[in-house]
Amino acid sequence: MPDNDGKEDKDRFTKKMTLFLRTAHASLKKHLSRWIGPSLLPAALISEAATAKVIAAIILDKSMPTFDSDPTVKNEMRLSGMLKFRSDVHDQTVDLVDLNKFLRRELKDVDAEYRPQVKHAAHLVAIGVDMRSFDYQDANHGVSRWFMHSTYLPLPHQTQFVESAVKESKNVSSTDRSEQLRTCLAIIRSPTPLSTQGIKEANKNKVLAIIQSARDRTDPHEQWMEEQEGRQHNQRFNVLLYTLSQQGHFKNERIDSKKLKVDEQGSKYKRQNRNQMAKQQHMTSAVTGLIPYSKVTKKRNMEDVVKEILHRQWQLNYQSPLPNTMPLRKDLLKKLETIRLIEEESMAVDAAAEHKSFLIQSDAEFKMTDD
Repeated sequence: MPDNDGKEDKDRFTKKMTLFLRTAHASLKKHLSRWIGPSLLPAALISEAATAKVIAAIILDKSMPTFDSDPTVKNEMRLSGMLKFRSDVHDQTVDLVDLNKFLRRELKDVDAEYRPQVKHAAHLVAIGVDMRSFDYQDANHGVSRWFMHSTYLPLPHQTQFVESAVKESKNVSSTDRSEQLRTCLAIIRSPTPLSTQGIKEANKNKVLAIIQSARDRTDPHEQWMEEQEGRQHNQRFNVLLYTLSQQGHFKNERIDSKKLKVDEQGSKYKRQNRNQMAKQQHMTSAVTGLIPYSKVTKKRNMEDVVKEILHRQWQLNYQSPLPNTMPLRKDLLKKLETIRLIEEESMAVDAAAEHKSFLIQSDAEFKMTDD
C-alpha cells in the first residue's frame, strides 16, 4: 500500500477538532444570548469602571467612550488599534475595543428596552460615578446604587460551592439515610464561610475558614458554660440536642400526622369512580310487560303492530291513515303511546316523549323470538 504520511489520521483528527469547536461555539452562543440582553446585561454596570463605561455607552446608545484620563487603560490605538485594560477581577487583559464591537454586534438584532432606573444608573456610570460602592446614604446616588445591588447582585454567578454541598448530601444519603444527620450538616454549613480568598490557594483558604468559623462559634459557648446561672446554657443545649435526636426530630411529627390520618380514614372505603358507582337497574320486558320498540321487527310483528295501532286509535278516537312501512308504523305507535302516558299516567311531556318501550293495549301477542 502506498504511504500517505498519515494523511488519513490527520484528516480524521482535523474533523474531530472542527466538530468540537463548532459544538463549543454553538453552546457558547446559546448561553451568551441569556446574558447579552436587556434583562441581565445591566448587571455589568456594577463591574470594574472601564468595562462598566463601555456597557453604559451601549445601554444609552452612545458612541464608544474615550479613556484618555484613565490610568488603568493603555491606549494602543495607533499601534494595534486596541485599548488594553488590565482586569484585576478576571486576572487578564481586556481589549475594550473588541468588547464594544462584540456587544454591539450581538445586540444588533435585539429589541433592547431598558428600565428607567437602569438608564439612570448607566448615565451615572458614564460620568464617573462608582456604582460598586455600598454607600447607600449618598443623597445623590444612594437610591440608584441600592436598586442596582438589590436587583442584580443576587444573581447566581458561582456554582462550585453548591455542587460541593450537593455531593456532601449525596454521600450522607448513600452511607446512612438519616434525616437527622442531613439536618445537622445543613445547620453547620449555613453560617460557614465558603468564599475563596485567592485562586491558587482556594482549597486551603476554604478549609482554614471553616475551622476558624467553627472555633469562633464554639468559644462563646465555653464562656457561657462557665458563667451560666441556673444551668440555663445546659438546658438550652439539651433542648437543641433533643430536637436533633431521633426521638425529637421534626420528622416524627410528620409520621404521627400520617398515622392519625390513617386511623381516621382507614376504615372508610376509597371513593368510587364513575364506573364503580351504582347504576339504575331496569327490569326485563317479561316482568314489566313493556315491549321495547327495538325488539319489534317486520318479520314477526307486522300484524301485531297493525292490531295494536287500530286498537289504540279506537280507544283514543284518533283518526289517522295507517302507514305502509314498518318504520312509519312504529313511529305512529310511539306517538300513540306518548299520548297514553300523558293522559293516563300523568307523565311529563319530555319524559313521555323519550320512552323507549310501550305497554300492550290490545290482544296482540308480540312474539320476541322467531320460533
